[in-house]
Amino acid sequence: MALNPAKEGCDALYTAVVRDATGAIVPGGQITGMRLTLYYKGGSMNGQYIRDYVDVWTSGTDEIAVDANGVLTFWFKPTDNVIGDDRLTIEVHRAEFRWTTATRVGKWWADIPVENFKVAA
Repeated sequence: MALNPAKEGCDALYTAVVRDATGAIVPGGQITGMRLTLYYKGGSMNGQYIRDYVDVWTSGTDEIAVDANGVLTFWFKPTDNVIGDDRLTIEVHRAEFRWTTATRVGKWWADIPVENFKVAA
């Protein structure tokens, strides 16, 4: 699924449904921990780290939430949507989510396009 580009230096909202390896929905009440790592994908910054949200689940912040239906909501901050390669019109940031419950561990990634306002027409 293609995502609308986040705007460089702006907030962006990402939503997804948390599922285990069998495809079953994981309700937020079952999640005991979650980590998010952001890094650049492609361009001259490929593979370089942007930010690591080490324990967003138990940190007491409102950065991430998963409801009873497994719907995850995450607010990317302006510092998450920084452009690393000024030559690109659209830069891709990979978001890798890792979660745990009392009996399961899972992860997925999403490629988030970020629009570079310096070179956008």
